[in-house]
Amino acid sequence: MNFQQVFNTAPQVEASAPGRVNLLGEHTDYNDGFVLPTAIPQQTIASLGLSADNQHHFYSQELAQQVNIATTDSTPKGFASYLFGCIRVLEAKQIVVPPLNVFVTSTVPIGSGLSSSAALEVAMLRGLRSLLQLDLDDVRNCPTRSAG
Repeated sequence: MNFQQVFNTAPQVEASAPGRVNLLGEHTDYNDGFVLPTAIPQQTIASLGLSADNQHHFYSQELAQQVNIATTDSTPKGFASYLFGCIRVLEAKQIVVPPLNVFVTSTVPIGSGLSSSAALEVAMLRGLRSLLQLDLDDVRNCPTRSAG
């Protein structure tokens, strides 16, 4: 399956993000420990386009699952919750996100400690940045932690 087959149109943008492995300090990053994360060759690709109705349509190739959700609905379950969360983060910044078609494919193994959910979110946000021509970058808009 691909975007064209699922949504009967070509995607408007495509964005990707790699998986990640911590070579040192697994689960210590949020405990102020030392870490050495590095990107891996496996990646997640999000293809996006505008939806013709008032719903978001999310499709995962690996799960062979489609989730359709109204733009005003609460957060869905499963893989769609990560995509919908990205939309909600932008809306909290007063960015209007129109109804979307999103097709996701990934070679990052799910549940194996290789940051598959982070790769999904980064690919989605990069796709949204491109589709909506947003003034966001990969570093500047990240929250920072004080050194105290």
